[in-house]
Amino acid sequence: MKVLVIEDDPSLREIICRSLEKERYVTEEAPDFQTALEKTAVSTYFPSLKSGSLSSVISMETSS
Repeated sequence: MKVLVIEDDPSLREIICRSLEKERYVTEEAPDFQTALEKTAVSTYFPSLKSGSLSSVISMETSS
């Protein structure tokens, strides 16, 4: 399953991606919501998990 990780802090984004990849997820990164929107124009995602703030949103690609 492909996961879109949206996080403006590069270090935190890398930690999240590495953790997910250890669990055998394929990750895609977006440093901001504009980039995330551009990526969602190509793939379909739905909100799956978010941290206490909107800066860390993880979305998983739907199977279609």
